[in-house]
Amino acid sequence: MAVQSGWFWDITHICATSASLLTKQFYGVALSSASAPDGWAPVIIGSTGIGTGAFYGVLQDTPDVGRPGTVRKLGVTKMVATSSGSILQGGPVTLNASGQAMNADTTGMVVIGRSLQGLTAAASSGTLIAVALSGPYIYG
Repeated sequence: MAVQSGWFWDITHICATSASLLTKQFYGVALSSASAPDGWAPVIIGSTGIGTGAFYGVLQDTPDVGRPGTVRKLGVTKMVATSSGSILQGGPVTLNASGQAMNADTTGMVVIGRSLQGLTAAASSGTLIAVALSGPYIYG
């Protein structure tokens, strides 16, 4: 039986009031410019620029609108991979506009970590991969 352990950094945020995140576990999220009842910025999916600098972390659970959700900032996490391209094992990972993991291969992309598993372009939508989040930096 495999056991996941090690260091990580999780933080709790309220789900944005505009859209439920019930189906977005293990997607990359960004912070909303709106305010939540707790005074913190709520998390959202599919933000413009999520793959070019707005990335905040990876959603670890399935919060409904206005409910708290856990976001992984650093450490190893599962992520939903895009079905429109391969991901290299050990390679740099960025996000598409939907918050799905994809191979970072273009100068200027924001790298969020390294893939711990390879994935072929023929993978089905919703396939999970392991990613070591390292904090964002610019590819190239």
